[in-house]
Amino acid sequence: MRRFHAAALGIVLALASISAGAQQYPTRPVRLVVPLAAGGPSDSAARVVGRAFSQRIGQPVIIDNRAGADGAIAADLVLRAPPDGHTLLWGSTSPLLGVPLLSKKPPYDPTTFSPISLISRNSLFLYSHPGLPVKTVSELIDYARANPDKLYYATSTFGDVVAAAMFMKAAGISMTRVPYKGAAFAIPDLLAGRVQVAVAPGSAGLPYVKDGRLRALAVFLPERSSAAPTVPTMAESGIPGFKGVWVGVFGPPNMSRDLTERLSRELNALLQQPEVRAQLNQLGLEVAGSTPQALAAYLEEELARFGRIVREYKIAAQD
Repeated sequence: MRRFHAAALGIVLALASISAGAQQYPTRPVRLVVPLAAGGPSDSAARVVGRAFSQRIGQPVIIDNRAGADGAIAADLVLRAPPDGHTLLWGSTSPLLGVPLLSKKPPYDPTTFSPISLISRNSLFLYSHPGLPVKTVSELIDYARANPDKLYYATSTFGDVVAAAMFMKAAGISMTRVPYKGAAFAIPDLLAGRVQVAVAPGSAGLPYVKDGRLRALAVFLPERSSAAPTVPTMAESGIPGFKGVWVGVFGPPNMSRDLTERLSRELNALLQQPEVRAQLNQLGLEVAGSTPQALAAYLEEELARFGRIVREYKIAAQD
């Protein structure tokens, strides 16, 4: 009986320690690891969230850009971090879906991360250079059919590659892909006419659409983007089935439930702040938010959905 009471007391003390740890968090600056280079749209969004998060938790939030290997470098860093909430991953489709789905031997299982909160669903746009004689998706399809493989299109993330592959197969066209390390590198080449088409985030190309230097033909979302409400969806352009990409915050494996729920509450609260929502909307992000449990379920659904797409469209790893 004494052994039983001792074991029970140990469990109670351990649970109390976990709860106390969540209440005392954070005890030092928090590192938000972003799997992209500084200056891109996703990095800008991470900085918006990081500033607001810092104000809520009373500690600096350091944006740690770890570009490379389609996000695997950033993901591996967070996987190896202590599960104390001081190192978090700005998790997007490339490290959490692209790396495991396109690798013969996946370097990690994305479901081992500790889900915290969905941040946004991001709008990818189909852009064209104004020198290309097309103003709509149907005109682009007609031109591409008349000029197979002669159009060059830019992509920079797993989400871009998937969206472009689905579009081309549904439209029955073939263009030549030019891979880039980020939208910040792809858009200048589109502006210069070195590529004629690009799939990229709203924040990367919409400023140039407004001044007439690019055209936005469609958005890869089920509904129009609040950042560009006059741009039709792919479904409105005759090609349905696009859901867009997303970003969520994840922690290392084995974070306590108390801590993940505390972090989720803080993130969801800041996402309701009008100034934060406005800044994210301007970057082409449709603000979301979720519980840790909902994000875990969503990740499982997306792994299954993108897995089917990768197999059906025979999508290979980027060059």
